[in-house]
Amino acid sequence: MQAPVPDVGDDPRTLTEAARAAYLRSDLAAARMLADQVLARAPGHAPALNLLGNLHLADGLLDDAERCYRAALAADANLRCARFNLGLVCLERGDRAGAIRELEPALDETSDAEDWLLLGNLLHSEGRADAALAHWTRATTRNPALVEAWFNLGSVQRALGRRQDARAALERAQQLQPGAAAIRLELGLLDHAQGRYSAALEQFRHAVAADPANVDARVNLAETLRIVGSSADAATLLAEVVSDHPDAGNAHKALGLIALSEARPADAAVHFRTARKSLPEDSEIAHLLAAAEGRTADAAPADYVRSLFDGFAVRFDEELTRDLGYRTPGELAAALRECLPEPPPPLRVADLGCGTGLAGVALGTMCASLVGVDLSPRMLDEARARNLYSELVCQDLVAFLNQGAEARFDALVAADVFIYVGGLDAVFAAARRALAHGGHFAFSLELAAEGGDAQAILRPSGRFAHRPDAVSVLAETTGFATLAWRETILRHDRAEPVRGLIAVLAAH
Repeated sequence: MQAPVPDVGDDPRTLTEAARAAYLRSDLAAARMLADQVLARAPGHAPALNLLGNLHLADGLLDDAERCYRAALAADANLRCARFNLGLVCLERGDRAGAIRELEPALDETSDAEDWLLLGNLLHSEGRADAALAHWTRATTRNPALVEAWFNLGSVQRALGRRQDARAALERAQQLQPGAAAIRLELGLLDHAQGRYSAALEQFRHAVAADPANVDARVNLAETLRIVGSSADAATLLAEVVSDHPDAGNAHKALGLIALSEARPADAAVHFRTARKSLPEDSEIAHLLAAAEGRTADAAPADYVRSLFDGFAVRFDEELTRDLGYRTPGELAAALRECLPEPPPPLRVADLGCGTGLAGVALGTMCASLVGVDLSPRMLDEARARNLYSELVCQDLVAFLNQGAEARFDALVAADVFIYVGGLDAVFAAARRALAHGGHFAFSLELAAEGGDAQAILRPSGRFAHRPDAVSVLAETTGFATLAWRETILRHDRAEPVRGLIAVLAAH
């Protein structure tokens, strides 16, 4: 039984305070009665109008609530709480942009941490990551124990590649909530991105122990096991996931990758088909399915290539040079040097698909200027650390070659790049446009003996192999003369040599 409405006199301020107290103790009938008494005496009393709006909002009467809040602001344009509450009305209606528009001017230094957190969440949902980070930071300043704000800061900074800031925020969140599976998962993803696989495995195991139903934690644990060479354990864990969650697309995708790595394309295709049903927008799955089924394509999707190498960046050099016997950058640089006069003139060079900068290292003193181009921001981070490049550009290589001035380079180098590009017509045309007369185009190809009339075939590995005769014809028709054209072993795949071609063309 609710307490009777106290007799607090006729003063609007006193009545409003009593109404607010009743509202806070959930005595909504008393709050409404007192608010009505205020408005009967002072129809434009802004705090009472705001409180009446809150009562309508509690009842789900959004139009009535909005009318009261707007009347309150008409009476007192500086009543921030009414502006904030208007934002809540917009939010209830699903109008996030409107909510942001009302909430932003409503916050000040006295606002609660939870209000800054809410606005940060909304800004992030609208793609305004930096603004969201600023608001979450404000939330942690107002309340250093607000775990959700620290977690959001760390999660988004990790996704943006700001690893040091991400780790500081996530470790703070973990201190506040040590057993949280979501925090452990984010820390594991951060360790994984930095190549700290033992630490990532520990974090993912903690996340799974804290929340055994967390599919993402289990799949990431399995993926990391696969990377460190425990494919059998990974497959067992993933089989358990799909047994519990038959439609878990990311688990089927991971199983497909294991099957591809074990040269079982038919099994891989089954998993990729299942994964595609729940992840229809994942272009990587579509590409890998095409590869597993032996279908062709013009090129690997840009976001697939970006994702692949973002995840591979920190271990790229070691795995390729140590484990796969990768020596293409050095061979390309040597072939290019053989085609230049002695001593070679300083060259304006673009390293297409520069990755971590291995070709830049091999080119050495041949470059008067060296521009690196790659789709992967994290590969570019690794290249930047070498201090070899005058400029690094995150862009598709054809767009890069076409957008600048003609004849602006003396040499273009593409080491192991065209394994992700099937049809080379657009690449060769753009390269010819960007090269000065007599300039050199040095590249490698993975060779395909099969393929019929096709210029390239898409192999189960997800990489393209090209027919050398078709590429030779393309070079001639595009305006290139062949200076060097020799077969080599590009690298090893599952202990088998991968046959390739080292070529140097001259623009005429």
